[in-house]
Amino acid sequence: MQQYLTVTKMTVKQVEPETLGDLDEKDLGSDVNEANVILDQIINMGQKVWKIVEDNKPVVNVSWTPADALPTGVQGWTSLESWQPPRQVAYQVSYENGFGMDVVDFTYRLLYTPGGSFQGKGKYLTRIVALAKDLDVSWGYTFNASGTVPSVVNAGTSASPLAAAELLVDWSIDTALKHSQSSRSYYVRGDGLFQPLDSD
Repeated sequence: MQQYLTVTKMTVKQVEPETLGDLDEKDLGSDVNEANVILDQIINMGQKVWKIVEDNKPVVNVSWTPADALPTGVQGWTSLESWQPPRQVAYQVSYENGFGMDVVDFTYRLLYTPGGSFQGKGKYLTRIVALAKDLDVSWGYTFNASGTVPSVVNAGTSASPLAAAELLVDWSIDTALKHSQSSRSYYVRGDGLFQPLDSD
């Protein structure tokens, strides 16, 4: 039993994501008062922390707003225009026990939509989120995962703002013998750049 409940190997690898469509609505603009918008002050109006998996079950919550990186003073992503198609990257996490069996197989998707501008200025981000795609957990193991966007910043200049955000994915695996925790961090930018911050 001890060998079955002991994790001996963990691997994380990038896998091919599914194809995504455009945002539901594009180039909306709005009647936001331009005087109240501060282009180079970038804020997250959405969720900063959310659960991805809880007690071996993917969390589906349609009532919360994904993270974003927008200029201060706008009312949401619909105040901006010229959004690019959503981007997606997928990763697979696998745990192997002492018998060489795969005991946890978890695939998560990182999504973000770049390129939004306010009256032709800046490049911002919306719908920054990590979600569960596939999950298989063997008997005797408990798996949990969460996503976090700890900060959003202006990676550009005052005259040409460029939103950027760090996206963290944390997960843990528990057995009667041990608790293990791991995480990966990623950097996304309003011009579409995606960059893993961890090296395996």
